[in-house]
Amino acid sequence: MNRGRGDNRDMYQGGSGQGTSRGGGGGSSGERGRGTGFGNYRGGNRGGGSTDGDRSERGRGGGFRGYGGDRSGGRGGGRGGRGQVVTDRPFNVPGKVMPDAIRGRNAQLGWVSMEACDNEKNPLPPRSKGPGKESLKVISLTTNNLELKKLNLPEPIYQYDVDIDLSDSDKVRKRRIEVGRGMTRGGRRGCGRGGIQSSDVRIKDPPNPKLWKRIVTSVLTKLIMADNDDRHFGTDYMKAIYTTYPLCQKTVDEGYNISLSEVEDETGSSAVYHCRITLVSKIHTAGELQTCVNNLGEWFLLGNKEMPEDLVNLDRILNIAVKTTLAQRYTPVGRVSFFPEPPNGNKGFDLGGGLVNWAGVSTIVTMGWKPYLNIDTANTAFIKEQCVYTAMKELFQADRLLNSKVDPADGSSFTKSAMEKALKFLKGCQISYKICAKKVQTGRVTDILTLPARMHKFVSETGETNVEAYFRHYHHITLKYPNGICLKLGGKSIVPAEVCKIKKGQPMNGKLTEFQTTQMITVTAVPPENRIGQIRTNITLINTASDPVLQQFGVTVENKLHETEARVLAPPTLVYGAADNPRAQKSLVPPPNGVWNMFEKNELHFVKPASALVAFKEKGGLVKWGIMAIRKRVVDKESIFNFIKKLWDIAKSVGLNLDHPNNVMENYEEVRDRNELVGALNRLSNCGCEMALCVLPYKDQEWYPYIKFASEVTMGERPILTQCIVGKTIDRCQEAVVQNVLFKINIKLGGFNYLMDGSPWERINILNTPVLIIGADVTHPGADSKYPSLVAVTASVDRTGVPFHMTIQAQRKADKGAAEVINGLDEIIRDFILAFINKTGFKPRKIIIFRDGVGDGQFGEVLNTEMLAIRRGCTLAGDIPNFWSMAKQDILLGEVESPKVGYQPKITFVAVQKRHKVRFFCNNPSRDGVGTGLNAPPGTIVDVDIVKAYSTDYYLLSHMGIQGTSKPTRYQILWDDSEFSSDDLQTLSYFLCFMYCRCTRSVSYPAPTYYAHLGATRAKDYTLTLSDDVLSNIQEINLSIQRSEVFKRTFPMHYV
Repeated sequence: MNRGRGDNRDMYQGGSGQGTSRGGGGGSSGERGRGTGFGNYRGGNRGGGSTDGDRSERGRGGGFRGYGGDRSGGRGGGRGGRGQVVTDRPFNVPGKVMPDAIRGRNAQLGWVSMEACDNEKNPLPPRSKGPGKESLKVISLTTNNLELKKLNLPEPIYQYDVDIDLSDSDKVRKRRIEVGRGMTRGGRRGCGRGGIQSSDVRIKDPPNPKLWKRIVTSVLTKLIMADNDDRHFGTDYMKAIYTTYPLCQKTVDEGYNISLSEVEDETGSSAVYHCRITLVSKIHTAGELQTCVNNLGEWFLLGNKEMPEDLVNLDRILNIAVKTTLAQRYTPVGRVSFFPEPPNGNKGFDLGGGLVNWAGVSTIVTMGWKPYLNIDTANTAFIKEQCVYTAMKELFQADRLLNSKVDPADGSSFTKSAMEKALKFLKGCQISYKICAKKVQTGRVTDILTLPARMHKFVSETGETNVEAYFRHYHHITLKYPNGICLKLGGKSIVPAEVCKIKKGQPMNGKLTEFQTTQMITVTAVPPENRIGQIRTNITLINTASDPVLQQFGVTVENKLHETEARVLAPPTLVYGAADNPRAQKSLVPPPNGVWNMFEKNELHFVKPASALVAFKEKGGLVKWGIMAIRKRVVDKESIFNFIKKLWDIAKSVGLNLDHPNNVMENYEEVRDRNELVGALNRLSNCGCEMALCVLPYKDQEWYPYIKFASEVTMGERPILTQCIVGKTIDRCQEAVVQNVLFKINIKLGGFNYLMDGSPWERINILNTPVLIIGADVTHPGADSKYPSLVAVTASVDRTGVPFHMTIQAQRKADKGAAEVINGLDEIIRDFILAFINKTGFKPRKIIIFRDGVGDGQFGEVLNTEMLAIRRGCTLAGDIPNFWSMAKQDILLGEVESPKVGYQPKITFVAVQKRHKVRFFCNNPSRDGVGTGLNAPPGTIVDVDIVKAYSTDYYLLSHMGIQGTSKPTRYQILWDDSEFSSDDLQTLSYFLCFMYCRCTRSVSYPAPTYYAHLGATRAKDYTLTLSDDVLSNIQEINLSIQRSEVFKRTFPMHYV
């Protein structure tokens, strides 16, 4: 048999020669009109036309992965190959040449005008796809949604804005104090109210959110409910007020003054705030809006493209109406969660480190095909109500490095890291303390003083003294721990920590430790049967039937959870190498639970085991590797040898040829300091090692980021991979763990663990033409973090869907409330297009982006910014002088584009969301459920009822949860030039969930976004190694974290 054509690219596998026939089904379609304005891509409308050919009649006998007999069909590309073991698969799988059918609508280039989403009411394109139809079976589900019955909305609804500021007199007022004039020694100010005093302290302006809530409530209660107890209002306690009646015009015109003493302020302040209330609009609910909101699904499915004028406002009104009473009764956290105090005097489930878990309820109104109230359980960590000293002890006891070394009763024991940890825990925390017979004082922690109470000196009216002596003389309090730490409260008071107590009901905003996360999962990961029971308890808790605000706005909530039908999609067929014939392939169909075991029958090999680099071919294809042990925790060499021996044995059983353990132990390096990392890696690289197995003392940030930075950035043109293993994993040497490590090693070294079989890909019409699939994610640092936002974009630059090239960058954090759009996306897209052409010889006809990390309120901004950037990237690629001659294989598509038209591949933009509250519960779990918890099966998809009526989205549960109740992923179609069918996009989304190389199970969202998340995490690891000087400059950061082109080309999947 002849080799297939490959153009020396290691690309598509040839078939039985070049192929002899084209498939039928050629179609013609009207050209799409092209926009005339480059700046905003508006302009020409779509041209008419029809597709004469039947796309379903795909040509056979061609393509680029030939099925030319047993093993004789050679690979396309320079090296030739072995039968059907595919290095880089074609775009239409079976056959020899691209069929004529792909010349129809979906293969045409050309962009659709974005005028459809130039709409303040709905920034997304209107729903244009009906529900999908493909399924293995249909199952019945209960969702955690309550239907809002026929709404009887009042006419009209008044919207007011509230603004709160200090009154004019208080803006200029300054407090003079009795004691402590000027600065104390050490440059620190004193404090007031029972502590050391300072002068010229301004009142905080504007008030904090909790105080704002009290002011709004007090003002509105006086304005609205004084004369009529039946009148109620909806408010978010920050800016918006909604009423069903006009407020007093005089109050609206003049505003309202209120003293903090009137709102039960615990600070004792006499400041007066001025509240300005402004009428924004009157929302008319009669007529079209009332009709639409009660029949949303029918309204849009019957062809209405325009949203009623005030539907978006009504969504917000209903959410505020639901939450107004809950925010009064319970502690709100975020926008949707509310937490009652634990019953029976309990403090909550102890998480360790001074934190406890509180269980609460989350509520949000969603505009599906009908309005629904989504109700779910909520859990968050709260700071435990207790003495500050006790909290500090618990905090440090939970830290293995600081445990028993730091004592809050001894300020001198606080190292810099201990002080940073304590301040991170306590800063912003509300503290109460009582001095003698005075009433309880409160304040928020702003700092922890480095000097203990006995040594912190200042000048009082009687001369120089210290905090300990001051409290003994003025307050008759003898400190038990005079060497203990002191807290600075609100910039005014300095108080010994031993008299302070942490107030109840304060959520912890920081990141949990690994142990605390494990504890949280223990209490929250409950099976579906238990979770739906908790949700029904929460329905009773919120008691919507007796909520006066909901009654005021004509809202009645159904008390039964909504039921719907779901389709279950068929999984793809996977391809492995056959153990008994290295040149053959063996298919595997994942079971219904989406989990499979390639080692079960010893019949499967990796479809493409990694082999040594060219420089080491004389070793017979063996991958040479070494050991780098971190000596902060001793792992004896015998344990290391046993681990790598088991790794070697399992690798051999799946076709991966690693160098023998005896040779590996000869390349053994010990590192005692981070400064020695590069030297050790250089020595291993000089010995010919392609990979170093790094044995870490613990799973933490002390070593891991520095190892990755050293091997992937610092080594530059001398690339060497690292695979990190924690010492206790070496000691245990569990076979399942060794297998998972092997999955990562093979893919990092350039191998493929498995591929998608040809026949299932035929189910996806999307992939009948060259397509570039991209994943993108942006990670955000904490509010006070010195680190930047980090972007990672990944792209599969060939047809296998396995190697995803990754690019990373740092950028400044977006302003609060703004979308975190990706800067420089146009250049990133251009580079990926060129990489795709260089690898395959084809220009991408389609680009599909799966974008993670975008909230509902940011869809419009991300679409209008990033979509245009993607189009600019295509234009940048098309403007390269030799662009139109680079894609030498395009002639096989039967089309030659004109450079005059411009390069305009069709773009599909999909937002992928995990941060939502929708859950699925099988109505017949014994029949339909999977796993120990009997969750809904992988492939469960819902694209009716609870999805948006006015845009295109769907919920897909693609994985089997290991524990707890599985959460589906929401997919929102932001843009689709290709007008794919619902089945096409849904099937592609599901299949991509099987392409995550680190495990043998389908995962919760598509591999491109998973890889983008891993890429962003790797970028974060790099930044952890940088100095503060570098971190202060975005350009310096990006220069510092860039990997060499040699490394990226040699190990494109190093980040997994």
